[in-house]
Amino acid sequence: MSRPSQSRRLAPPSRSRFSLVFLVGNLVLVLLLGGGVGYSLHARGRLPDVRFGYVANHRQLLETGKQSELMPDLRTAALINFDDASAQLQLLSTASMLNDSKNIAVAIRGLLSHTPDDAELHAELAAVLLSRAALDEALLHSSYAVKLIPSSARLHSIHGAVMLAMGRNHEAVSVYREALRLDPGLKPAKQALAYPLRDY
Repeated sequence: MSRPSQSRRLAPPSRSRFSLVFLVGNLVLVLLLGGGVGYSLHARGRLPDVRFGYVANHRQLLETGKQSELMPDLRTAALINFDDASAQLQLLSTASMLNDSKNIAVAIRGLLSHTPDDAELHAELAAVLLSRAALDEALLHSSYAVKLIPSSARLHSIHGAVMLAMGRNHEAVSVYREALRLDPGLKPAKQALAYPLRDY
């Protein structure tokens, strides 16, 4: 009769020790996290970055594996909003090597989330969307690119190509003429005005 009562007395202390260790462990974790956040706010004036290790892992995989097999993972990484845009750049680089216009567009959209007023990126995205026949979206980006840098003949030429693809020939002629005014030697504009816009 004394043995069962002793085992009952011994059980609660082991549970309380486990609870105490668990509580201390959680307290240490909270202190470490709080300290890290506090240090980041004090030292940099902002919350710490959250990194997932995608970019370094994929850079290593690119050296050892087939690039086409990595595209889904690179795309996932690019869809996460990294502060330094390295995931989008890695996706853009790999997709460009593979001539994968769908993922080039994903990468450029990601880069535009960091630099929304980059006229060159808007123009590049417009050109990629044009190749994919996504004309309405291409028009938005080519128009905005020209609005940002109206003195760029190349941007006018891309905008003209979008207009031409949409069948808006009179507007395309006007845009291409502006491109040639800015750069009289611009071949894409010359070729478009010679054919297929020679009758406009």
